[in-house]
Amino acid sequence: MKDLRFIQQNTEQPVPEDLTEAVKDFHKKGASFNSKHEKARTIKQEYEKLKQKKDNSWKEFKHTFLLLSRCRCPICETPINKNDDIDHFRPKNYYWWLAYDYSNYNIYCDLCNRTYKSSSFPLFDNFQVNFKNKNEIEKEKPLLFNPITDNPCDLFELEFKKYNSKGTRLKIKPLSSQAKSSYEYKRAKTTIDTYNLNAEIKDKNPSDTITRKRNAENLFADLYDLAIFWTRFKSNPKDEINEKKLFNKLKILRKEKYIDLEKIILKNNK
Repeated sequence: MKDLRFIQQNTEQPVPEDLTEAVKDFHKKGASFNSKHEKARTIKQEYEKLKQKKDNSWKEFKHTFLLLSRCRCPICETPINKNDDIDHFRPKNYYWWLAYDYSNYNIYCDLCNRTYKSSSFPLFDNFQVNFKNKNEIEKEKPLLFNPITDNPCDLFELEFKKYNSKGTRLKIKPLSSQAKSSYEYKRAKTTIDTYNLNAEIKDKNPSDTITRKRNAENLFADLYDLAIFWTRFKSNPKDEINEKKLFNKLKILRKEKYIDLEKIILKNNK
């Protein structure tokens, strides 16, 4: 899970120094894009015309999103590239006026976007707005995590297990401090189930399930090794061998760009 709230220049989540210009360019391009598609955002017939033409000009945001997400899917952390899709957080099937609104965009891997989420958009209490009362959209309570507006540390924690004979296992769970009846708990669980993040839906697409499981196992192995090297180095800082192993593993994690998970680990896992 990635924390991309800095894209909205949220003061709680400062913009990384190396992405300051990318964020500015994103909003500048976005304002121009929204203005250009004003009719398609206010008149359904105009939206339908673009739909018939198969206009998907939102693709112009791909490059920027790859920079902002550091080429990792914000949901499952697998690598993404220019061939992956712009995701409409609120699906254009139901929210046509947001089809050409850049604030509704993100970029997800094909598994998350096409295979698992598709056009689904579950809501708490099933309250959904339509165009006539679109100004009440903040009253909706989506049951899917939105990397651009939500803090993953408020919803998720990780479970680490290592088996001598069966290998390793990393599992993402709803935050245990949340009541199971709460909106936050249901949102976390629905997100996990919808995107099959723990590779537990085996009948949907077996090859996808294997990919999910392998990604989790590889990440677990890296984090487990990092923990071991850190423990050894901490107990004996003068041990050059363990120091080298520790920093090499850190370089690998940063190169792979899924070090974002450390936020969940440090805050919600002992």
